[in-house]
Order: sequence, then structure tokens, then C-alpha cells
Amino acid sequence: MGVVVLSPDGFLGMVALAALMVTLGPLLHGLCLLAEELLHHSNT
Repeated sequence: MGVVVLSPDGFLGMVALAALMVTLGPLLHGLCLLAEELLHHSNT
């Protein structure tokens, strides 16, 4: 068996990585927007 990507461990790792990116992406984006808003409010 030369296919490594279709092994359970590799597949679970890819799924976990994708789920992590999907969940952390919008969260980090929201935090960046919140930080920008706070910086703009503190400047004025």
C-alpha cells in the first residue's frame, strides 16, 4: 500500500486541520476587526 494520504491517521489529520482553519479563520478575522475598532475609538 503506497497511498499515505488515505490512511486513517493522515485523513483524520487533514480533517482536523480543515476544521481548525474553518473555525479559527472567522474568529481571527473578527478579533482583527474588533482590534481595529478599538484602536480607532482610542485615537479619537
